[in-house]
Amino acid sequence: DLVTANAQAQGIPASESATMKIGRHAGGPWFFTGSVDDVRVYNRALNPEEIGAIVVYDPLLAQSPQPAHGGSVGIQDVNALSWSAGESAAMHDVYLGTDANAVEVADVNSPVYWGRQSETTFTVAALVDSPGRYFWRIDEVQADGATILKGVVWTFTVSGSVMIDDFQSYTDD
Repeated sequence: DLVTANAQAQGIPASESATMKIGRHAGGPWFFTGSVDDVRVYNRALNPEEIGAIVVYDPLLAQSPQPAHGGSVGIQDVNALSWSAGESAAMHDVYLGTDANAVEVADVNSPVYWGRQSETTFTVAALVDSPGRYFWRIDEVQADGATILKGVVWTFTVSGSVMIDDFQSYTDD
């Protein structure tokens, strides 16, 4: 009918009489292989601003990585990693390597562990010395020194090319 068609065109879902399953395939016995962290059901489609307000990282974890997660940087521009500290972090444990799994499972005894520091920047010029993909993680150490909040693994790619500004103006002279 016209009311249902109009509602669907506006992103309003039609009523559903089937059982809703979270973490399980609706058509069979297959289960989702992962963690379900947060589930919310709305009676309408959310706009991008509403979604952005809901999807907030844990404020206690490091955020805003530079280079940006998934970003690319030229090899001549790789100097430091930086991030915004978690709300109650007193120190930061830095992990960096070329193996995502090694960085994910690393602890302070790992070869990809580069130390504990109070600053939110870490110089990597000597460590990132070749093109490729790098992975890094910042664990937030709380004031008691014993509580450590494991961070997420971020990645960036280092390109081997060098940018030369205004290349067209160079001559053989």
